[in-house]
Amino acid sequence: MPSRALVLLFRYKYLLLLPFAIAIPAALIFVAISGDARYQAQAQFDVSRPSLLDDPRAADRNPYLSHAANEAGFVQEALRTNDFTDKVARRASFGFERPITRDDVRNGAWAAANGATLLTIGFTGADREVAARVVDAVAEEYAALVRERTLEELRLVDAIFTQQADEALAEASAAREELERVVEDLPPGTNPDFVPAVSELSSRADSFQATHTEALRGRSEARQLMRQVEDDGNLGFRMIDEPEVPAGALVRPKMEIFGPPALAFLLALTISAGLFAFLFKTDSTLRTLDDVTALPGVRTLGTVPDMDTPRAIPNIRGLARNIVSGGGARPAGGSGG
Repeated sequence: MPSRALVLLFRYKYLLLLPFAIAIPAALIFVAISGDARYQAQAQFDVSRPSLLDDPRAADRNPYLSHAANEAGFVQEALRTNDFTDKVARRASFGFERPITRDDVRNGAWAAANGATLLTIGFTGADREVAARVVDAVAEEYAALVRERTLEELRLVDAIFTQQADEALAEASAAREELERVVEDLPPGTNPDFVPAVSELSSRADSFQATHTEALRGRSEARQLMRQVEDDGNLGFRMIDEPEVPAGALVRPKMEIFGPPALAFLLALTISAGLFAFLFKTDSTLRTLDDVTALPGVRTLGTVPDMDTPRAIPNIRGLARNIVSGGGARPAGGSGG
């Protein structure tokens, strides 16, 4: 006799299949209607920096990351500000058929490091024309920010070298004055070259003078770089791949295609399993002898055994023919008479 669970499964098969019939088609429809074409435009920049800006006191960046990684983080932070995204939106909307909003820029623009000195700025969205425009606008606004930030860093470098030069000059002057006093106080006929104090003060004065000279050289280089930035625009920032209008849409990720149907199948399976457990728990149909004997106040006299119907039918027909012909029924293996 079929088990109780199997009988219930076949009895309520349509009810148990209903969650699958609803969830999976709904997931397929969702995949079909949510599959809008997405386009991506991007541009690459060489963001190598001059050595003067490697001074951690002057550079506002993580010294353990590459230039490109620091610049990518800088662009990402700028894209989260209203001022920067508003400027990008206005620049990208100029001469375009429709206005590009701040939210369009913030939701689609991104930046990533590609190696040690290559920065990639991109945009991913549903409009290919907007993608190219936003990338170009982000690049131009970013270039303006880099220019101002580079000038600020160079001004700080200039101040640092100026302070070092002044301090070294003061120390060198003090050492020379002390040296002159020591030489004047020497006994007549003493050779200053053989006096340890004189040699020490002379070396100290020369050391501070060398530091002063090096600081002046560094300040001169910083000021030369400042003039270069003011005249030419950007320092250590050069576009090597310009943004172009995307020719084709991006390929959809497999997770976006197969994810919703898989989740729908798991959801339908969970619902069907819960529904089957509820039906199994609440089913009161009597199907076995144990079900009958479990009822309170019910006595059983016996049971009708299962009969192998295909094998029993020929015996029943033969017995019926004997009765009709008047031979009566004979026990199996017996003789008539």
